[in-house]
Amino acid sequence: MNRIRVNATALFLIRFLSFIAIALLCLILGYITYRGLYKSEKIESETLGGLFMEQDYFINTSSHEGLRTLSYFTLQKMALGKVSSWRSITSVDEPFSLYIEPAMVEPFARSMGIEKELILAGGARIGKIPKVLVPGALVISANPISGMKTVQVEDQVLVTNPKVMELYGNNRVTSLSKSQLEGVLSGDVSSWDQVGGPNLPTTRNKNIGQLSLNEGSYGIFSAKEYLDAKKKGSALSLLPTEKEERGANLTGSYLVAKTVESGKYGGIGTIILNTLVMVLLTLLVAGPLGISAAVYLEEYARKGKIKDSISSAIDILSGIPSIIFGLFGLLVFVQLCGWSFSLISGTLTVSLMILPTVIRTSQEAIKTVNPTLKEASLALGATKLETIWHIVLPSSKRGIVTGLILAIGRSIGETAALIYTIGSSTDLVHGLTSSCRVLSMHIYLTITEGQSSDKAFASALVLVVMVLLINTLAKILMKGGRKS
Repeated sequence: MNRIRVNATALFLIRFLSFIAIALLCLILGYITYRGLYKSEKIESETLGGLFMEQDYFINTSSHEGLRTLSYFTLQKMALGKVSSWRSITSVDEPFSLYIEPAMVEPFARSMGIEKELILAGGARIGKIPKVLVPGALVISANPISGMKTVQVEDQVLVTNPKVMELYGNNRVTSLSKSQLEGVLSGDVSSWDQVGGPNLPTTRNKNIGQLSLNEGSYGIFSAKEYLDAKKKGSALSLLPTEKEERGANLTGSYLVAKTVESGKYGGIGTIILNTLVMVLLTLLVAGPLGISAAVYLEEYARKGKIKDSISSAIDILSGIPSIIFGLFGLLVFVQLCGWSFSLISGTLTVSLMILPTVIRTSQEAIKTVNPTLKEASLALGATKLETIWHIVLPSSKRGIVTGLILAIGRSIGETAALIYTIGSSTDLVHGLTSSCRVLSMHIYLTITEGQSSDKAFASALVLVVMVLLINTLAKILMKGGRKS
């Protein structure tokens, strides 16, 4: 009875621990998938979302599916010619151009609080709107234009007395989250120290000219009112609010677009191609070397201390951290060979790193060849080399290919060995000695350089899918090898 209970308890623990392990793996993959497919990014905005200006014109654009609103300050910069590309606004690397109907110049300039001459000097195209507009065009017109999206302008801002945003001790109000803003407006937040600011009462004032008289006062006004008051010398501060930007993260355009400014804008099209090029070259280098070494160890090397020493060295190399291979590549390929940070330096470093895996898997595949096949070949007059080429390698090809694919799966996700060898250029690689960036490096640099966590997760999901496909292919080949 005790033995039955012990067995039942042991089985329960094994099942429980297995469930925990599987659940953790599914949780990790699920989180990466979710963050990769959907973005939820908090960004600071000078304007309050959902509060739009009343305008005597329509703003139309044919580009940028996700663009629905523009900040008043952004539109003002566009009118003054200070925006040359959409990528600083929508992350789409597309040139910006402004078209204005002649009758709309006056009301547009008036609402923006700038002189008409400054709009003309900014490069705006004033006249009849062409039927076919170049991508990236923004049109100011009297009516909505068919086939184009109408964009609203966020106009209202949160203005405070400068004392609210001053540094008190180690605390300072730099922005308000959505919940904090709601608390201030509803009166639930009665003092600024409740949101990390000074010990001043939150007092709402509807007269922008009175804000400078009360140290804790704030108000919601139009951006134009704020700018006009600042021009008159009023001491005011603009308190940004946090907005949560949701939507699709991993899109088709992100997969094919060129990377711009180290991943801050654009996509990962060139990064994916660089990754595939590096993997192909790694396979061409590590494959012949690893298979040849395996053939020598299994077919030619005599049993003894030398063979045992070589086998032990291979096992040791397979357990060395990849950062050690990176340092070796830095010393030998980058510095001694003079190849600098380049594709060939990174490829050779990763090839050395996966070489022990290729040798070991190839050895195990060669061992599975039936000895009678080799004996029959030799008995028929074939040489040792002919037997290896026509009998041994074809009979063990599934195991060898499976090992190569598993090694590729490791190399495609390698980062540490490439930090000091391959470089970081986001351009498409054009030669063996040119610097380039692969997916694993791109994810690392996107995070460490603070570009975008959403873009990092999108790239990570692509990398996970590539590794998953490689491992699935290896599994299929292994099943095929067992059946044959």
